[in-house]
Parts: sequence; structure tokens; C-alpha cells
Amino acid sequence: MNLTIVSGIVRGAPVHHNLPAGESATSFDVQAEAQRELVPITSVGACPVSDGDEIVVIGRTRKRFWRVGERNQARTEVVAEVVIPRRQRARVRRAVASTCDEVATALAHE
Repeated sequence: MNLTIVSGIVRGAPVHHNLPAGESATSFDVQAEAQRELVPITSVGACPVSDGDEIVVIGRTRKRFWRVGERNQARTEVVAEVVIPRRQRARVRRAVASTCDEVATALAHE
């Protein structure tokens, strides 16, 4: 199971991309609470976040590879399934509880 939960503050301006399949994506960095590192996040579809927003992201971690000239490039990022403003505490609790239930169910069937 591939599961990532990040709680923190959006740092920098989000970048919006148009994907070849006609969808849109938003990329941004989140500074996890009490840590200095930035976690790169990508959300497919509309994701109205701004620099300084306090959010909770639930998703999965992936590593992308591509070539630039003769060199291979790679980026590890979190692909967001859910992005919730942290001030919406009840919604955050429900989303995290639901995710934990999914993990428990998956582990029970192993």
C-alpha cells in the first residue's frame, strides 16, 4: 500500500500545468510541520491553494523519470487525492479516519 499524509504550509506560488490528455494539474510545495524540508505535491484537476495556506494532503508517493538531452532526471512527489484546508478540522478528521480504515481493511485481507 502506498499512502502519504502531509500536514503543513504551502510555500511558494503553485504552478498550473495543462496535461496532454486535456486535464490540468497543479504543483506546489508544502513545508511539513516542525520540519525544514519541502514536500513536492501534484494535484490533478482544480486545486485552489495559495502560498501560506495551511493544508492537509492525503495521497500516494511516486517517482517520475524523464530525459533532458543525454541526462535522466527524476523527481519524487506526492500525488494528492485529497487536499483540505487545515482549518476544516472535522473534514480533516473524517478524511484521515477514512484513510486509516482503508489501511486496516487492506491489512486484514493480507
